[in-house]
Amino acid sequence: MRAVVGSEGTKKKSPKHSAHLAETQLDHLEQVLGGFLAAQGAVVIQGLGKDYWAARVSAIAADFHLLPSQQRRLARLEQLLNVYEANTAPSLAEAQDARARAAA
Repeated sequence: MRAVVGSEGTKKKSPKHSAHLAETQLDHLEQVLGGFLAAQGAVVIQGLGKDYWAARVSAIAADFHLLPSQQRRLARLEQLLNVYEANTAPSLAEAQDARARAAA
């Protein structure tokens, strides 16, 4: 969640955005992460790693008041990230092994 500096120099949490504003964020992440499942095997989603996409998902949870249906969609996105991680971990390990062998 974003922090706002108060008049006394102390940080306080900024208010969460409405659930309506979360829709575009959720739609985008569902399109990108859903596309990964269709591709099955992309090492990186849209050129960005799992940490980036996990941070995007976490930011939605932190920055928006979500309706129950949006919370379920967010949980599904987290599941997709877990699938992504499970499918890319061997590929990343193989790439690291190949680099190590090339350096030797």
